[in-house]
Amino acid sequence: MLVVYAILAPPSRPIRRRGASGEPITIVRCGTLHVALGEVSAVPPVTAPALRAHDAVVRRLAGDSAAILPTRFGTVVADAAELRSRLTSLAPALREALTTVRGREQMTLHVFDVDPSASVAGETSGGVSEARLGPGARYLAERRHRWRSLERLPELAPLRARLDGLVAAERVEPREAPP
Repeated sequence: MLVVYAILAPPSRPIRRRGASGEPITIVRCGTLHVALGEVSAVPPVTAPALRAHDAVVRRLAGDSAAILPTRFGTVVADAAELRSRLTSLAPALREALTTVRGREQMTLHVFDVDPSASVAGETSGGVSEARLGPGARYLAERRHRWRSLERLPELAPLRARLDGLVAAERVEPREAPP
């Protein structure tokens, strides 16, 4: 089984690194993409030390490459053929993403609704089930939820203003709950 650590820009020199389990990292070419892999006998456990070890591997690889797209912790494939199969349809978007991140750093910011009066899981701030609301109130509750969870996060306006000119791309992914 292969742990997928990252998709990289073509390395300018051989990369000799060890993975989170001490396994040698191999750079495999999949079409026009280069992927950092480690061969392991089992899926990595979801533990704090395993997460930190994976992060350390990705950070070292980032130091070796002009562009890197880290994969999510625990991304595994059975073999190189499965990896190639998975990447085939994604290759154009991944090449474009590598171009975007070349020579840049990635920042991930998670914003959670900490307003205790906000609606959660089908309830309004008064604890009334949204199913018991009228159509107009349900519409407004949905609009409020959508407005707060999408790009219109007013809390980010000062940060966006300070980072103007530095941000090459931004992606907003609304989520119902923290990871």
